[in-house]
Amino acid sequence: MTEYTRPQSFDFGAATGQGFNLPAGKGYLFRVAAWSALLLVIVYAVLGIPVFKGFMGMISGAIEMEHSLTGADPDPEQVMAMMAPLFKAMGFIMLISLFQMAVFAAAETAIYRNLFHQEDRGIFPLRFGVDEWRVLGTRIVIGFILGGVYMGVYLLAFLIGAILFGLADASGSGILAALGGILIFALIIAAIAAFVWIAVRLAPASAYSVKRRAFDPFASWKPMEGLVWPAIGSFLILYVVGYFILGFVMVIVFLIFFLSSGLLGVFMELDETGEAMPDFTPLMDEVTSAGFIIPLLIAIFVSLFLTLIWYGAIWSMWGYMAKDKLPSTDTDPQT
Repeated sequence: MTEYTRPQSFDFGAATGQGFNLPAGKGYLFRVAAWSALLLVIVYAVLGIPVFKGFMGMISGAIEMEHSLTGADPDPEQVMAMMAPLFKAMGFIMLISLFQMAVFAAAETAIYRNLFHQEDRGIFPLRFGVDEWRVLGTRIVIGFILGGVYMGVYLLAFLIGAILFGLADASGSGILAALGGILIFALIIAAIAAFVWIAVRLAPASAYSVKRRAFDPFASWKPMEGLVWPAIGSFLILYVVGYFILGFVMVIVFLIFFLSSGLLGVFMELDETGEAMPDFTPLMDEVTSAGFIIPLLIAIFVSLFLTLIWYGAIWSMWGYMAKDKLPSTDTDPQT
């Protein structure tokens, strides 16, 4: 295995630009993002249709129920029948979420495998094996840890505040109430700071899981001890720049899509103020036509492609943080 040594001084340019300077070349991140976006578009297209039909069925059922009511409470069976398509759609939403988690884990792992082991699978750089399970598991565990820290500190602030305000109310002391408010505010600030600190210390753990090929959600805790502030700075640079670029491009892409589709005219022709139930047939015909679905999928692909480049740059930055020399006791078992 190739060993890396950390630069003598932290290089913000190298950290933030790591995604575009991977061993496989400047285009590797774009290749990973393109294939990941394509897989997700296919999943959305296959499983998104039942979701869309479920929501449209619920909306249609709600409007139909509203027009059939005569002032009496709705029949519970009618309500359940109206909600049934939504419940079915939620199952497909869960499947989409699981597929999305798997694709994102595969994309992140592909970047780390290339960064640390120079692996490049060619045109299609993705796979889902042991390394990907380690990355996915690490992300899930860290998510639970951060969620627990977040809820724990806020619960502590709530309990302390309740006690102090209770004592202030019982004693009639305005000073005690003011101190309680100040203490709660300080605890909230401390909670945010602790959350950010712990999140940054643990963020490169998935990179270490691929580098060392061992599942250890706390692998980055010690190595990140002196790199928290540079990591926060690098993350903010990538996050803010990527957020505004992605937001600007997505607004343009979806605005062009919406204005070029026939949806605006269909919505304007819907009669929702009359006594009769609105006719949604033109709307359904429009959104199920190839002229609507194909441009929509293209717009979704573009947004996903840009999002994955953004995420990939951030993942690569965490990989840069893990480019330190491994201890002699570390091994590199094959998967």
